[in-house]
Order: sequence, then structure tokens, then C-alpha cells
Amino acid sequence: MLVPMAPVSILAPRAQLPGVIAELHRQGTVHLTGAAREDLGMAAAGPGPAEAARITELSTEAADLGLLVGLDRTVAAVVAEADWLRPAPAAGAAHWRRSPGLAPLLSRIESLQAEHEAAVRYRETLAALLPVEPELALLSDGDLARLNLAIVVLVLDAPHAGVLDSIRRVLGEVAGDRFHMAVARPGKDTVGCVLVLPHPASARLHDLLGSEHVRHVPLPDDYQRLSLAHAQRELDARLAALPQELAGAWRSLAARTAELDGAWQRRRDEVLTECDRLEALTLAGASGRIAAVTGWLPRGQVPELRAALAAVGRGVTVTELDPASAGEPPTLLDNPPRVRPYQRLITFFGLPRSGGADPSVLTAAVLPLLFGVMVGDLAYGAILAGLGALVRHGSWAARRPMLRDVGSILLASGLWSMLFGLLFGEALGSLGHKLGLPALWFYRGGTESLGTLLLLAVGIGVTHVLLGLILGMRQARRLRQPRTLIERAGTFFLLCGVAAIAATAVDLLPDQVRTPAVALVAAMFVVAISARGVMGLITGPLEILGSLGHVLSYLRLAAVGLASVYLAGVANELAVSVPLLLGVFVAALLHLLNLALAAFSPMVQALRLHYVEFFSGFYDAGGHAFRPFGRRPEPAGQ
Repeated sequence: MLVPMAPVSILAPRAQLPGVIAELHRQGTVHLTGAAREDLGMAAAGPGPAEAARITELSTEAADLGLLVGLDRTVAAVVAEADWLRPAPAAGAAHWRRSPGLAPLLSRIESLQAEHEAAVRYRETLAALLPVEPELALLSDGDLARLNLAIVVLVLDAPHAGVLDSIRRVLGEVAGDRFHMAVARPGKDTVGCVLVLPHPASARLHDLLGSEHVRHVPLPDDYQRLSLAHAQRELDARLAALPQELAGAWRSLAARTAELDGAWQRRRDEVLTECDRLEALTLAGASGRIAAVTGWLPRGQVPELRAALAAVGRGVTVTELDPASAGEPPTLLDNPPRVRPYQRLITFFGLPRSGGADPSVLTAAVLPLLFGVMVGDLAYGAILAGLGALVRHGSWAARRPMLRDVGSILLASGLWSMLFGLLFGEALGSLGHKLGLPALWFYRGGTESLGTLLLLAVGIGVTHVLLGLILGMRQARRLRQPRTLIERAGTFFLLCGVAAIAATAVDLLPDQVRTPAVALVAAMFVVAISARGVMGLITGPLEILGSLGHVLSYLRLAAVGLASVYLAGVANELAVSVPLLLGVFVAALLHLLNLALAAFSPMVQALRLHYVEFFSGFYDAGGHAFRPFGRRPEPAGQ
């Protein structure tokens, strides 16, 4: 239901304005609006330059802390999955200044990950080069030292491979023929190069690489004076040891972030609270020594607010304003716990405007029923209901309200599917029917039942659309919109007449009803068009045809249901037409596919029938949410 809202004005001595704002923040019941009114002599109360600077400072700190809160869960996931090479948060970010002891841990992880990447690339390069130049592997550390030679290994990005010609030319100038170059491609995007050259020439080589701005991965210093065979053994040993060191670094980070998370959350709450109170000054008005704050709150909470603010100090008063002159009130929906999951579905479509209708209860009653009509299978319904119960009552549901709502909707929809499965005599499609499960109403899989199924779908459509028009008439009367009231009443009775004519055609009503039904349709057609004025001559017939189309759209209840029945029937037929094990396997796969479709497609179609066909008769979206000062919106995805 829509909670009735009351606009209030709070007047207080200007010196008591901070106390009033602090109490409003603590109460968390008032949706603040701007109180500054130049026409009434009320100028904005603040904030001043010092408060504005403080707001900027607090906003920066809150953003930094927002990056830290929950970091312990991210790091814990890395530890749980042993994903040691996952990129760590950037240690150089400004918010790490608020986290003593974390930056060194992050730098350690980054350093170890960079070392691992370089070691892997060099190992691949050496593995590609040594078979090509096996004599290089024969040089020992002692040979290199005695001959005053150095071995330089380069791993270049492929676009920089052209620099090898420059290297060969420069080394020829510096060392003559006293150098050796071996080149290989260990990968599509890299080029590996091993150079054996005199020590003095190695300095010239590094200068050349720097002047050419060549991106390359340098061999770690610990390996530069080793022979290739020795370097390869050392790289293998280092790659074997790095995962353990990374694991230790990540575990240290996990322990530290777990220690700090509570402090981060508390400080972030403090910062946001102070920031909220300072920003509230921008919505307050002031005139001389008097300050004013205006806003909306549930009508039933006005006395409680008046009593709370009276305790702030003498001279603080709360006055209800005229709703007609206070602008558009915010929208607050409040429904019983069993209806709230469907309330969330309503908010996805759009909040109703004040004075409109909250269809949450009707959606909770009808949406699972439509789902059940489409699925209509005892076995599928039981599985879906079980999954819904598992999701709703699982340990994760306490942390994820949205997930709990999904479970509640799936549970109710599964139970309705079981009920219609009994009415249709279906369990795993035709299997239940063949095993003797009686249909309490009719079996959908039979050709003689198609007419009954179509009548059921159209009957539900007529009832649902007419209910939407009744709500639309009620709303138009409450909002004093006579043209809208006449138009919706005309459409309502016109659909009743069309339904009566159709009922006589299928012998559900006697033929004597047809003539008055035709007269009713003709008269209501004129009424519905005339209510729209001159433009109604053009748009009226289209709108009426649209209403008839809305009713026929409910035929999808039969179409989706029959598609599920036939797919289940195909699975059952295949199970007995091929060898047993193969048949059971194929049937199980098809039933799993059908079950997945049953969990998704009927829900989409049921929501579509609500959002388009049902809501079009009365729903006026476009309301803005009630945001009480002092309460923060629920995080996205929760």
C-alpha cells in the first residue's frame, strides 16, 4: 500500500539549526526538500566557505573508505581460491594513506607477481633458444668469468623486433666479431634474443635500448652473470618457490584487512553522517534569526517527530503544510512481508505517483498463478518450489535480500505449478498421465482440450484487464479526473459486452444475451471515444483495439504451456524409442532444458502481462522514492 505522506515545516532559532538537523538525522524519518524561498524572505542557510571545504574533504575521505570497506572479502576470496596471480589493488592509490601497514603488503604482492611474470617469459625464451644454440648451454659460469663475457637475454614485444638489426650493428662497431646473437620466437607476440658479448659492450647495449625506448623485460639481476644452463635451473627453482611466497603475502593481507574492516566501516559511517548534516544546510532556509527546514514524512509519524524536536530546545515547532501547495510527495510503499518481494518487482517498473494505486498485493496474488498456469506440471513445480525454498532459506539469503525475494517468488510460483499440475494431470509432461495420474480438470496434452485451454487463457485475460480498469476508474474518481473516469468506464463495459458476445458464440451464455451485448458495445464505444474530445475520433478506436489486444495477449498462457507439454512429451517419447541408457540420458537432458525454460520464460511472460496489459488500465508511474534524511539507500544488487 501507498503510505500517506504529510508535508511539514520545521521552524527553529537559527542557533538551534545544527541541533535540529542532528535530531532529524537520528530520527531518519523526514525526506528533506528545499526550504529556501526568496518570495518569503527565506535565503539558503549555508553552508559557508569553511563548511563547503569540509564537505569536499569528507566526500574525498568517504570515497577512499568506500574502496576499503569490503576489501577483506575480496582478499579472502583470493585466498580461498588460491588465485595468487590475481591483480592486487594498486598500492599507490591515495586511500592507502588511511591504511597503515597495507601498502608494503600490496607492494610485496605486486613485486612477486611481476617477478613471476618475468621469470615465466624468460623461461619460455630460454626453452626456445637452447635447442637452437645448444653450444650456449655448454658455457659455464667459470668460462664466462675467465673470458670476461656477459650473457644478456632480451624478451622483446614483437613490434620492437626491428631493433635487433640496430643491436647487431652497434655491437659490431663496439666488439667487432667478439659477440654472438641467437634469436627465437617463444610466442606469437614476443621475440627472444640471447647475446654473448664482452662485459664493456653490455653497457653500450643498455644505452641503446634506452635511447630506442624499447619495451623489454630485463632478466633479473640475480641471473645476469650466470650461464644459460645455470640461469634456467635457477628460474625453474624460483618459479616453484614463488607460489608459496605469494600465498604467504596474500594471507598476511587477508589477516590485516580483516582486522581493519570494522574500523573502516565505523569511520565511513562517521564521515557520511557528518557530510549529510553539513549538506542538509544547503536545503535549510533562514530569515534573520529564524531557520526553517521542510520535508515529507509518513503522516502517522508527525506527532512522534514533533515530540522529538521539542526536546531539542525551546522555539522549535513542527507545522503541517497544505499538501496541495507542497509539490509532488515522495512515494513510500509498505506491504506485508509476503508481498514485499513483489513490491520490488513493482519498483523495477517504476514507482507509482502519489494518489495512485499500489498493485503489489494484486501482483503477489496473480503473478504466481499465471506462472502456474503456464508450467502446470507437478514434478517441475515441486523442483522449482524446492529451489525457491533453498534460495529463500539459505544462509546467503540473509546477506542478499534480493536473492531472498527471488526465492520467495519462485517458491510461490512452484506451488501454483504443482496445483495446476494436479488439475491438468501432468508430471514430467505426459509421463504422469501415462502412469495413471488423474487430471482433476482436464489434460492439456489431448487435442480435445485445446478449446478449453484457450478459453481459460482468455477468461484470465478478461478478468485481469477488467480488474485493471476498475482500479483505473477508482483512481480517476479519487484524483477528480472525469474524462479519464468516463473513458475507462466506457472501455470496461465495452469489454464486458465483447466478452458476453464471445460467450454466446461458444454456448456459455444463451443467445438472448447477444442483442443487448451488441447494443452495450456500440453505446460504450461512443462513450469511450467522446470522453477523449475531438482527438478521440482518431485515437479512441486505436485505444479500444489496444484493450482488445491486451485480452488476446493472454493467449500466451496457453502457448507457453503447450510448448512445455510438447517438449516434455518429446523427451518421454525418445526415452522409449532408443536403447534404455541412451533414452534415459537424452530424456533427462531434455527435461532439464524444459525445466530451465520453465523457470525463466513463464516468469518473463507473466511479468510482461502485468507491466503491459494489467498496468495500462490504471498504473501511473513516475513517482520519486522516499529518501529519509539519515538513512542510506540499499546497496545495488542487494
